[in-house]
Amino acid sequence: MGRGRVELKRIENKINRQVTFAKRRNGLLKKAYELSVLCDAEVALIIFSNRGKLYEFCSSSNMLKTLERYQRCSYGAVEVNNAAKEIEQSSYKEYLKLKGKYESLQRYQRHLLGDDLGPLDMNELQNLELQLESSLKLVRTTRTQVMLDQLTDLQAKEKLWLDANKALERKLEEIYTENHLRQSWGGGGGGGGGGEQSSTYSQQHSQSQGFFQPLECSSGLQIGYNPVSTSQMTAVTNAPNMNGIVPGWMLDRRMGRGRVQLKRIENKISRRVTFSKRRSGLLKKAHEISVLCDAEVALIVFSTKGKLFEYSTESSMERILERYERYSFAEKRLSGDDSDQQQLQQQDNWSLEYPKLVSKIDLLQRNIKHYVGEDLDPLSLRELQSLEQQLDTALKRIRMRKNQVMHESISSLQKKEKALQEQHTMLVKKLKDSEKKDAEQAQPQVEQPRLVQSSRGPLLPDQDPPPSLTIGGPFRASRAGQEEVRGGGGGGGGHIPRGATTNSLVLPWMVRRIN
Repeated sequence: MGRGRVELKRIENKINRQVTFAKRRNGLLKKAYELSVLCDAEVALIIFSNRGKLYEFCSSSNMLKTLERYQRCSYGAVEVNNAAKEIEQSSYKEYLKLKGKYESLQRYQRHLLGDDLGPLDMNELQNLELQLESSLKLVRTTRTQVMLDQLTDLQAKEKLWLDANKALERKLEEIYTENHLRQSWGGGGGGGGGGEQSSTYSQQHSQSQGFFQPLECSSGLQIGYNPVSTSQMTAVTNAPNMNGIVPGWMLDRRMGRGRVQLKRIENKISRRVTFSKRRSGLLKKAHEISVLCDAEVALIVFSTKGKLFEYSTESSMERILERYERYSFAEKRLSGDDSDQQQLQQQDNWSLEYPKLVSKIDLLQRNIKHYVGEDLDPLSLRELQSLEQQLDTALKRIRMRKNQVMHESISSLQKKEKALQEQHTMLVKKLKDSEKKDAEQAQPQVEQPRLVQSSRGPLLPDQDPPPSLTIGGPFRASRAGQEEVRGGGGGGGGHIPRGATTNSLVLPWMVRRIN
């Protein structure tokens, strides 16, 4: 009995899947490192977990150089050379236009995936949301149709298998009936033959028991045992070795394997054989972790002679590399490192970059068609499910950004409203102050006194005569006042001036005595 072939399938338990992914990821990275060191191979390994976390390994100093080498090797040297000849005839402006188109497509793809939504305004976010909603409906409809087609195919296969099993069961029943009839007809002769066979077997068993005798085990049993040399051997062995089963020279050696230092295999044939075995094992491990742990794996191996070996999950190598480029672009945006872009701008080999841009633009256009909901028929069920998940995540991000923009616009409008209200209050206050000042300037500040008709006339009622300290001044004034009274008696009521009767500086008894 032996172990049967275990079918690889996704681990449904979440905790077990995470533990298995952690163990197999470390083992896969270790195997890739060992292959690169022992066999002098160029290895690039990209792993995306089920949650979208990136793990990578590259034997060279730069992952981008290895990916560029893979692209050159996959597109073919003939196509690159022909494209280079055609590009030599074209101008540098076309290359710049193509580069601008690639950047715009890449930007649009990031927007469709819910990334870099900061520069978009409210109308653009609404249009993008409507586009993704329609795309998501088309993807779900296509996925449902594919599942229904698979269901009908499986039902048809089930019917065929049931018919085949029924036919086999009928044949087995016929064979059983024929065997039963044969046994029933030849049952008597078979008994004698069985007795003879049992007797011969018992004789052979007794002979075998007589031939094999039990061995007496002794503590000093060894290969090539000689009773004469036992004393010499026991003298040579160490004192703790009392049973004589393990010699002393074996006890002196260290038990277990030591840590072997990894270094390049110098023998050419051994290096090739090791590369072949370890390469197959590495590809197998990559396939197992992608199936068991639902991870996206891209493995690129270049042998010493430059031969390419690759593995990618069902989502295709181009999609994984595009996802890696987007991930690395986001990291560069966060870290603010634009050294790679400056190096690309400083390079003069734009003619070699042209075919790469063409291929990248084709890939971007194909992906954008899928995100928009076009050309979904060639996709498998797994790819449709992955696309649906990506669109659903992007739609959630766009809606979150839309709500954030709405809240920001509302808060800014509220601040503007508050500022306008304060300005309005200030203007109203200034207007009231100006009206008050104008009213005060229109009214007379001081009323001017009325003019006196004659110089001898009485003083104004509101004004008192100035005080006098001269002796006789009040007396004269009183006499003058009396004369005026007497002279004006016939005229019908004379007026007695207030200044003639009162003086704050002359006492009344002095006035009477003077009179």
